[in-house]
Amino acid sequence: MKVKSLLVAGTVATTLGVSAFFMPVSAAPINSITDAVAVSTDSVGGNVYVLPAGEWTLNDNIDLGDAYILINGAVTLDLNGHNISTTSWKAIQIAGGIVTINGNGTVNAPMFVESGSTVVINGGNYQTTGPSALYARDTQSAWDDQIGDFVDTVGAPIDLTINGGTFNSQYDNGAEFTLNAAGSKVKINGGTFIGGEAAGIALNKAAPFTLSGGEFSYGDGGNGAIRIIGGATTDFASMLASGYKYSDDTSTSNTEYGFVALTGKNVKVQSTTATTPDNTNTNTNTNTNTPTTDDKKKAMEEMSKGMEKVIASSTSKKEGAKKVVTTKKVVKAPDTGVAK
Repeated sequence: MKVKSLLVAGTVATTLGVSAFFMPVSAAPINSITDAVAVSTDSVGGNVYVLPAGEWTLNDNIDLGDAYILINGAVTLDLNGHNISTTSWKAIQIAGGIVTINGNGTVNAPMFVESGSTVVINGGNYQTTGPSALYARDTQSAWDDQIGDFVDTVGAPIDLTINGGTFNSQYDNGAEFTLNAAGSKVKINGGTFIGGEAAGIALNKAAPFTLSGGEFSYGDGGNGAIRIIGGATTDFASMLASGYKYSDDTSTSNTEYGFVALTGKNVKVQSTTATTPDNTNTNTNTNTNTPTTDDKKKAMEEMSKGMEKVIASSTSKKEGAKKVVTTKKVVKAPDTGVAK
């Protein structure tokens, strides 16, 4: 198997066969993902690559096999136009990390933002054939045999900011949020959220949200661009940042399944600030009199006379300026100091 070195934007990486990974910007050259990070096993037997803290840039597409990437430290990840694929049911799990994701590139399985994480998403194309392309949850549900039901355990708060990216689920929600911890918050300033048979985004539990951008849609048979279920606020207007509005605020309530939703097929969050095109003429005065030929001649004559006066005045001022300059030169003469 041949190993070749690859240099991208000052970052050295090594491609091993067709599988490549990324490396910290300040690190020495490394081989593929198996050389950068040793695969380990998570608590349920899944294969996982734990990404160390640092700034990482993809230099090629990545095939993780049946594994996923776990981030629990301070990481900046630049997709750099490359893709991450896996046969696992999740591609990236952020568990208590401080993470920024930049660049374009496709991730073919869900990303999970877990309790205690601070995350900024600036780009990327997150796709799934499963329920949701992005999950943010500070609350874990586990089955309790003694009571025969799921029990929620609330963890540390999440701070999630989405400035861009596409979140696309062909089956259910583009993104799903379950937030109960005090201090958890989600801010969406941009991005496209596409739901399949459910919603663009689904808000479960308390879900404190601030929207100042974003586009939300759903497919045939879906139930809302934005859906709120399970005790979260039912006031869509309260989620808007000051100075913003929904392009369509039509809503519905489903008592059978206990949710409310904005039902527009494609809802955008827009600024309420009105803009006037630069070429708009707001002067409403009109003049219906058409100038005659004589009128035009008189106007030209008056304009000519005016120009003559301006030229004469300008010439007079120039001559005066010359005199002033000459006088200053005489006064400053170094030999006698007397005007000649």
